[in-house]
Amino acid sequence: SPQLAFVTASPGALVLQWPTNVTGFVLEQNSDLGSTNWVNFAGPTIVVDTNYQATIPTQTGSGFFRLAKP
Repeated sequence: SPQLAFVTASPGALVLQWPTNVTGFVLEQNSDLGSTNWVNFAGPTIVVDTNYQATIPTQTGSGFFRLAKP
């Protein structure tokens, strides 16, 4: 599976990226790492150079992200 990387953070947001040359994966999120309730990331995903990028608004509480095949 492709590597999900933390790219940068700004006040109120962080940016995750993964390569575009590996297809068939979606970014999923969950508020509890021990839970099986993973859902597709609802925010926009853009292409920058050879990577997909997703900007994640920061919020209180925990947030976990992974790449998975649907």
